[in-house]
This record gives sequence, C-alpha cells and structure tokens, in this order.
Amino acid sequence: MTVQTTIKEDADRGFIKRNSYYIKPEKSNYFFLDNSFFKKCYPTKIAGFLLLLKAICLNNTDTIQ
Repeated sequence: MTVQTTIKEDADRGFIKRNSYYIKPEKSNYFFLDNSFFKKCYPTKIAGFLLLLKAICLNNTDTIQ
C-alpha cells in the first residue's frame, strides 16, 4: 500500500491536505476468499482449518505443491 499526499491552496480555507491510498496487487503469496465463507456456520476449528488450508494453496487455486 502506498500513500500519495496532495496539497492544494484554497483562498478561504488555506492549505488543504488530502491523502490517496493505492493498493498494489501482490503477484504471489495471496489468496481470495469468497464472502459466502463467512455466512456459513462452520464450527470454529473447521473454519480455522479451512482458512489455513486456503492460505497454503497456490495463488487463488485449490492446489498445494
């Protein structure tokens, strides 16, 4: 994530400082999780296991090397 700050001068309010946030997509070491996962009522240990399993899979796939 990067932050870009811009400063504009306004006659009435003086200097106005604004931040813009940019997220650079990661090319590796990421996974996407469908929001429907959180709507299902999994037991805590099973939900944790499924999240860990998804985290070690290859980028947005269900394969493990």
